[in-house]
Amino acid sequence: MISGFDTFRGRGYHARPMREGVLPEWLDLRRLGAAGARLAGPVELAGLSRLRERLQTPAGEAEAEVRVAFDQGLKAVVSGHVRASVVMRCERCLGAVTVPVAGDFTLAVIEDEGAAEGLPAEEEPVLAPGGRLAVHALVEDELLLALPIVAFHDDSACDGGQRYFAPEGEAPPERESPFAALAELKRGRS
Repeated sequence: MISGFDTFRGRGYHARPMREGVLPEWLDLRRLGAAGARLAGPVELAGLSRLRERLQTPAGEAEAEVRVAFDQGLKAVVSGHVRASVVMRCERCLGAVTVPVAGDFTLAVIEDEGAAEGLPAEEEPVLAPGGRLAVHALVEDELLLALPIVAFHDDSACDGGQRYFAPEGEAPPERESPFAALAELKRGRS
């Protein structure tokens, strides 16, 4: 009889492997070995509710890589990279603008909020109650942090809202400076 790690009564057995290229929504850190894990794959933007509120069109995917490692004290550290192209509203012309966003992260895993107080100031915490890490929520958080505060086209691609003031083909009306009235008052006093 052949015995070994990957056999059952002399025959090899095959466990269902994790699907390649799919990031799980949750990851149980307690089931990982000391070597940790490396996960990479897409996350649908439409499934990320907080991010979806900030986008004009929540279509597409984010690419993410998440690595879990354990330090000498068996404390889990999560690091990785997220990248996506998102469609936001241009604040100048109110049209759609595609914005590339990307971010790197390194976070210390904690089980409850009280454990964050014991972390060094340079370490950012991520909450994993019961050893369960919310991978999609982590990706969403990092994408939200990478979004620009104000999205707009570059100068060559944006009309700056002029299309709302003049019909196409016509020059926009000349606008008087809002400070012109103040200038007249100042001239009247001199």
